[in-house]
Amino acid sequence: MTSESIQLSCGNVIIHRRGNPEAPPFLALHGWMDNAASFFPLAEHLLEMNLFIPDLIGHGASDHAPAESGFHFIDFVPMIMEMAEALEWQTFGLIGHSMGAAISTLVAGTYPERITDLVLIEGMGPLSSEADEAPSRLRKALEAEDRTRNRSRRHFPNIDTAIKARQHDSDLDWESAKLLVEHALKKGANGYEFTHDPRLRNPSRIRLTEKQVQAFFRQINAPSLFVMADKGWPFPQEGLKSRTQAIKNLKSVSLEGGHHIHMSHPKDVAEEIRSFLANR
Repeated sequence: MTSESIQLSCGNVIIHRRGNPEAPPFLALHGWMDNAASFFPLAEHLLEMNLFIPDLIGHGASDHAPAESGFHFIDFVPMIMEMAEALEWQTFGLIGHSMGAAISTLVAGTYPERITDLVLIEGMGPLSSEADEAPSRLRKALEAEDRTRNRSRRHFPNIDTAIKARQHDSDLDWESAKLLVEHALKKGANGYEFTHDPRLRNPSRIRLTEKQVQAFFRQINAPSLFVMADKGWPFPQEGLKSRTQAIKNLKSVSLEGGHHIHMSHPKDVAEEIRSFLANR
């Protein structure tokens, strides 16, 4: 695994590389409150691929977003394209988990001619809301942002305590949580603290409507794979059906595991990705 730093307009991003540098590039985008380390187990089973795994802005070792910025799905689209320009890619593939999968669908729908392949792991686009909910959503978000500005960071006496905290309300086993935590923890005068931007926990100022989300889906041209876990995210079945039908060339598979299936069952996920790429 090698790492490099790329300066984007929103801040400095750390990208980890694994695999065959002669193969076509794939950008692997992690989930909310995770970091690049979530893809390290999977990368070990896909050494024939050319994987670039960033800590997205506000996560892991990358910079926090500027003070005037938020963390909204559409804001990540220009960041991803700026990475591609910095790496001098005309075309590239995307592998996304959860939030990273949602971002990937927006990128692939906005720039369909740039995306060669799309792999979505436990994620099928961003959450949507009704148009008339927008005013109350914006107010709720702004009030949360005000509270965040005055909130002190949580400190942990040791690494094990931080790992237990990361496991809370998640499907992460100890080793998976440990991998994520060790990639996103620093020691200060008051103990250990996570490096992620605390603003990540704030609600989004605005969500796309379902009609808008599916408009992005209909623009996706890349051969696409959707990997679901049988004990994963509780997707509403009716909404999931309409979304998957909106992507023209989509294969869906269900595997045993939880939401972080690419960490707990990396070999199984790798086999599906390898088969998909060989037969697309």
